[in-house]
Amino acid sequence: QVGVNRRLILVQRFDKEGEPFESMLNPQIIAKGDSLHARIEGCLSIPYTRDTVLRHWEIVVKYQNHRLKWQEEKLEGFTARIFQHELDHLNGILFTDLIRND
Repeated sequence: QVGVNRRLILVQRFDKEGEPFESMLNPQIIAKGDSLHARIEGCLSIPYTRDTVLRHWEIVVKYQNHRLKWQEEKLEGFTARIFQHELDHLNGILFTDLIRND
């Protein structure tokens, strides 16, 4: 997204005590729940634009931490949505690419 060829997400985890900042290297989704939820999303890459996007409510992710140790964890709700949104950026996808016009 910013011209640096690295697969890295930096995130403040509001779903964890103390709201820690974490780095997630080489992140990937390894499982998705069946439940999909439509919610309004926006993005700093596209200011003043918001629309409804359908995303999985529950996912299992795998990533390396700042010590390069592989981690696996289940994410739900808003945290899962954020992860999917940020991983899309790493894959060259913007939330506007996922807006349904039916």
